[in-house]
Amino acid sequence: MPPRSRSLWAARAALAMAALDSVASGGWALLWPAQVFEFLNLKPPGDAFLLSALGALLVLHGFCLVAAAARPAEWGGLVWVPLLGRLLNMGVWLWLLGAGRIAQQPALLLLAHEALWLPGFVVVLVIQRRFSQG
Repeated sequence: MPPRSRSLWAARAALAMAALDSVASGGWALLWPAQVFEFLNLKPPGDAFLLSALGALLVLHGFCLVAAAARPAEWGGLVWVPLLGRLLNMGVWLWLLGAGRIAQQPALLLLAHEALWLPGFVVVLVIQRRFSQG
């Protein structure tokens, strides 16, 4: 059974907001990695260039989300990319927090930022699955 237009509209709006968030946070890490380290109260390590690479991945997540919002029936499965990426990011923040390599306040903020979108991604995947089953 296809989703009602209201739920499809809500899913598309949530995906568009998540895409903007991914592109904004990824662009920040890609273009201004020094600011990210300053926010975290950390001295940039020698391999700080990796943060820019991670920022590029977040921008890619944004493109996946835009595609999923544009054609949820065909490309809704692309939501798996940012879903798994956010879970991986949460693991990194937890590891940094547990290892004492990052202050608690920014780590918890970043964890909350990653976790914010997870329920919405799961709902979109459920809607997409129902929509594709017809």
